[in-house]
Amino acid sequence: MPVNPQYWLSGGIQSPKSAALPVPEAWTVTASPQNHTIRLSVWTKRRGLATLSVSPITFKSTLSPVMKIATMRPGVNAFGHLVLAVDVSKQFLDCYIRLTDTYRRVANTTPAISSHVGTVRQLAAEHHLSGVVVACEPSGGYEQTLVAAARATRCTVVHVSGEQVAQLRKIESLDTGKTDVKDPRVIELAVRLGKSRPCRHLPPTYEELRLLTAAAGADERTRARTKQRIITTTLGLFPGYDIGPNRFFSRTGRAVIEAYSLSPAAIMRAGRIRFGRTIRRRVPGVHEATLDRIFDQAHAAPCRLDGATELLTRRVRELTVDLERLEARIEQTRTAIGMRGRVLQDMGLLCTLD
Repeated sequence: MPVNPQYWLSGGIQSPKSAALPVPEAWTVTASPQNHTIRLSVWTKRRGLATLSVSPITFKSTLSPVMKIATMRPGVNAFGHLVLAVDVSKQFLDCYIRLTDTYRRVANTTPAISSHVGTVRQLAAEHHLSGVVVACEPSGGYEQTLVAAARATRCTVVHVSGEQVAQLRKIESLDTGKTDVKDPRVIELAVRLGKSRPCRHLPPTYEELRLLTAAAGADERTRARTKQRIITTTLGLFPGYDIGPNRFFSRTGRAVIEAYSLSPAAIMRAGRIRFGRTIRRRVPGVHEATLDRIFDQAHAAPCRLDGATELLTRRVRELTVDLERLEARIEQTRTAIGMRGRVLQDMGLLCTLD
């Protein structure tokens, strides 16, 4: 029966004739309950495939002293697996296999990746390995094609931190330069050292929640930039405009932007009475002192009637429309996040803080 112990064995292995074998490149262990023996298959580049059959007692008493045994985290070590280390870029994948010490560049497309992974799986089967581990760095989404193709062929996918690869590169080659040939070799070394983490395959609802949260964060950053653009444009259109601290985008401030695009000339043409009536329709209960303050600032500001004023006024209107669309989309996204969050809570997959 196959045995899958979570150990990495390094160092020499002594046969019954005390002939030391080189450090194994790949090996498997098979136990036979019928005759109580353990069969150790070791593949090395220099001597090929060597086998050793011993009893469990002999395996423990005679082989353990000449082996360095260290426990590794399950699921991320290379025991019984062939590691395919990949450096990902937008158009190409640079692949490295330590078992055969070979490099290969393939296109970052599903057909090319599936073909190469199939070849690697055949290589693993030829050397009696239990599967293929595909290791790569997160590359801003460019690795998604590789992850999908590897999962479709039932390969295990692990990620290695880019910061760890950069630090390990100095140790591996005493060189900080980044090359497409060096990085996959360093990634493979990181996997052997146990410095990788599984690429999670999330439930659909949880995946949707992550995507919605990322979209909401991106929209909120865009909203902040849009607000800053409106403020910057206003400085050229309405110098000296000051409705109060943190009140630029209050209900009154938005009403002035929507009704007059913060144009001093438009406010002066309307007059104080009409200006106050227009803002009160949009914001019932607005203070008269606030309206007087805005109107006095418009009266004191230089009234530009050139083409630049028209361009700035149109720009404020466009940015205001963009801001309203962003805020409506953010509100819809937050509602969707809340719905999926409640679903995950009911499923017991999302923890909440009291």
